[in-house]
Amino acid sequence: MDLKTATPEELTARQKLLESEIEANEEENRMFQEELDKIYAEQDKRRG
Repeated sequence: MDLKTATPEELTARQKLLESEIEANEEENRMFQEELDKIYAEQDKRRG
Protein backbone atom coordinates (compact mmCIF):
# COMPACT_ATOMS: atom_id res chain seq x y z
CA MET A 1 0.00 0.00 0.00
CA ASP A 2 1.30 3.42 -0.95
CA LEU A 3 0.58 5.55 2.10
CA LYS A 4 0.92 8.78 0.13
CA THR A 5 -1.87 7.91 -2.30
CA ALA A 6 -4.14 5.81 -0.07
CA THR A 7 -7.55 7.18 0.79
CA PRO A 8 -8.40 7.87 4.43
CA GLU A 9 -10.65 4.81 4.37
CA GLU A 10 -7.84 2.62 3.05
CA LEU A 11 -5.49 3.91 5.73
CA THR A 12 -8.04 3.21 8.46
CA ALA A 13 -8.72 -0.28 7.12
CA ARG A 14 -5.00 -1.07 7.00
CA GLN A 15 -4.52 0.37 10.49
CA LYS A 16 -7.27 -1.82 11.91
CA LEU A 17 -5.90 -4.92 10.19
CA LEU A 18 -2.39 -4.32 11.52
CA GLU A 19 -3.65 -3.62 15.04
CA SER A 20 -5.67 -6.81 14.94
CA GLU A 21 -2.65 -8.85 13.82
CA ILE A 22 -0.48 -7.36 16.55
CA GLU A 23 -3.10 -8.12 19.18
CA ALA A 24 -3.44 -11.71 17.96
CA ASN A 25 0.32 -12.18 18.02
CA GLU A 26 0.53 -10.78 21.54
CA GLU A 27 -2.05 -13.31 22.74
CA GLU A 28 -0.20 -16.13 21.00
CA ASN A 29 3.06 -14.99 22.57
CA ARG A 30 1.45 -14.99 26.03
CA MET A 31 0.29 -18.56 25.47
CA PHE A 32 3.76 -19.62 24.35
CA GLN A 33 5.32 -17.93 27.38
CA GLU A 34 2.93 -19.70 29.74
CA GLU A 35 3.89 -23.03 28.20
CA LEU A 36 7.58 -22.19 28.44
CA ASP A 37 7.15 -21.25 32.10
CA LYS A 38 5.61 -24.68 32.76
CA ILE A 39 8.47 -26.40 30.94
CA TYR A 40 11.05 -24.43 32.96
CA ALA A 41 9.27 -25.31 36.20
CA GLU A 42 9.20 -29.01 35.30
CA GLN A 43 12.87 -28.95 34.36
CA ASP A 44 13.73 -27.27 37.68
CA LYS A 45 11.75 -29.92 39.60
CA ARG A 46 13.62 -32.70 37.84
CA ARG A 47 16.98 -31.15 38.62
CA GLY A 48 16.08 -31.10 42.27
